[in-house]
Amino acid sequence: MKTGFFILLLTISLIASANACTNTLDDYAVEVILNNKNITYDLNRLFLMQNINYYKQESIMQSQYSNELASIVKESNESCTKCLLIKIQIPVETMTKEIESFSFVSSIGIKEIKPVEDKSYYNNWFITKKENDIYLKKEGIKIIISQFEKRNNILVEIDKKLGNCTDCSGKCIVSSHTNSYGDLCINNELKTEIDSVLKFLINSNFNELFLNYMVIWNGKKEITDLSPKKEYFDLKEAFKQELVFLKRNEIINLTDNEIENIAKLADKGKAGNSKIVYHGNVWDYYYNIFGFSKEKNCNSFPASSIPNEKPAFSNKKSYYFVPLVIFSIVLLIMLILLLTARILNKFMARKKK
Repeated sequence: MKTGFFILLLTISLIASANACTNTLDDYAVEVILNNKNITYDLNRLFLMQNINYYKQESIMQSQYSNELASIVKESNESCTKCLLIKIQIPVETMTKEIESFSFVSSIGIKEIKPVEDKSYYNNWFITKKENDIYLKKEGIKIIISQFEKRNNILVEIDKKLGNCTDCSGKCIVSSHTNSYGDLCINNELKTEIDSVLKFLINSNFNELFLNYMVIWNGKKEITDLSPKKEYFDLKEAFKQELVFLKRNEIINLTDNEIENIAKLADKGKAGNSKIVYHGNVWDYYYNIFGFSKEKNCNSFPASSIPNEKPAFSNKKSYYFVPLVIFSIVLLIMLILLLTARILNKFMARKKK
């Protein structure tokens, strides 16, 4: 039992590194994949514009709505053979902060673990398998299930502030198990979340965890997180303006009705697994159609990534001016030659006389 706990404790750092942020880059963005086969696009038009930063095949622009928002355009093959992805991103910076955290380990009799793929999802739980260990993650909750010496050893880490046991709707953990921090309450919502995934994977339940358990942490811990300088924007309007801008400049050929339907869904956090996609003749969120495809993005996006000015065809005149100048020069040369020829003809005619 102690050895099993020791193995589990060693893996806590692995979980922390795999889920380094509470808030993610996708939580501060909204994006759409234009995977409707009737929608075409022309990135060459975009490349003629100035005031665009390019990073890893992404075109990063200042949004039409606000100079504090980024507009990102790139080609994608997700949910399509080849289509365009458009995103509005709120800038975020990495920061260090303290959060409340509670962890305990439990040992229960060996149970058969349901076969799972290396990466899969169940009721918004992200499940990964490494050798004989199962790693489960959901917002604010992390679990490891490890088989050791004919036991299922289970580590549960809850990165949320737990209440006290007054009017506790879920499970009350008495102070003798919490290193004298006082009684703690795992509310009914958390209890149900954990109970459902345990039943799914190992045919166990939440209450069975507390037949033989030990609290290993209860208090604050330091994590790296993402934080926006400014968080509140009208993203529906911002997304609508961006789509209208791209259409007006002949980069995409969306109809006005499609723009309205997409913009209605453009809420903060509708990116990544929650992005907007086209399916069954309607625009909907990715998770409603395909489930979950990947882990959330914990990278930062600093405000310095946004260009200082909005994208524009500022060199547009020059593209027409250059051929016009060439044409004018050629015409001038022809006129000079014609005039010279007439003068020579007159001169020759007088000479003959």
